[in-house]
Order: sequence, then C-alpha cells, then structure tokens
Amino acid sequence: MTQKRVKTGRRFEKSVTKDGWNKVYVSPRIKWNGEGRNNLQKIQNADYNPVFFTMAQPSRIEKCDIKKYRTRKYREAKKYTMEDAQYWRLYSEPYFKVATRKQLDVVPVDTYNQFVEDFYKMNTTNGVLEYVQEKMLRGVEGVTLVDGYVPMENLEFRTVVSENNWKGYSRIQIQFRIKK
Repeated sequence: MTQKRVKTGRRFEKSVTKDGWNKVYVSPRIKWNGEGRNNLQKIQNADYNPVFFTMAQPSRIEKCDIKKYRTRKYREAKKYTMEDAQYWRLYSEPYFKVATRKQLDVVPVDTYNQFVEDFYKMNTTNGVLEYVQEKMLRGVEGVTLVDGYVPMENLEFRTVVSENNWKGYSRIQIQFRIKK
C-alpha cells in the first residue's frame, strides 16, 4: 500500500508538467555489497556492522522529477510552499529504510536504529554521505514548489538521521531549505 504522502506527491509532480516540462522517473538506486536479496538481509548478514555494508558500483544516485523537453535541464518537484521551504524539508531518502509492515518482523527497531547511527557516523567521516549528496544534486537546476521555483544556488542541503521516523525506525535523509 502506497503512503498518502507519496500519492499526493506524484499528483503534484504531474501537475507541474507544463511549459515544455515532462515527468521523468529518475530515482536513486544505491546498490550495497553483501549477501542477501535485499538491503535488510545484507545488513543482517553484515552482523549490523556498517564496515561490511558498503556501496557497490555501479549505483545510480541521480534523482529528478521533471525534465525540460529536448534539453538537459532537470528539476525536482516538491509539494511544499515557499514558506514551508524556509525550514529543513525532506529531499530524498536514498540509502535504505524499513518502509513496509512486512519488514517490521525482519529487524528489531533498536538494533536497526543503532546500525543507522553507526552507518551515518562512519560514512560522514569517510565522505560517502557527501559523495551521494553531491552526485544526487548534480545536473538539477532547481526545485519547483507549489507556489514557485527556487534555483539550486538559493538552496542549501544537509544529510541527517531522522530518528523514530516510521514505526520508530530511523532514516538517513537528505534535506533542503531556502538559504537564509
């Protein structure tokens, strides 16, 4: 079952496809080294040690929602107002996450959240989080909001751990806001 936030976001993305802008589906697909069919199995098989859960190449890190027809111009579409975007808002959750009820039985929340913290600390110091953020933003000229457009040079970004996000499971997020 798709979250309401996701459904309304997709409707908004379709609504901004005018003036030569077309909806495109480019979302990050980071591959992780390790044994298992999915990320949670790979995390378990790494014994919840982020040293053994590393990014595989090739991974697709790019992200954009709309593209200008016959050009290389890309934008993100976010269902926030200009006022909302004065504060830190979600841009992307490209890493891994517990997101379905089925996954709730796979890994205990405390164990998973400790792994997320350890993964974040390790990859902050080795440059992986910065690399992912830079790669994701490359080529995107700005963000289309409900009531306007903001070019990239007027935005700032950060990568953080959002604690107790869904059902108590933390997530690593890239967030954005309009520069003050």
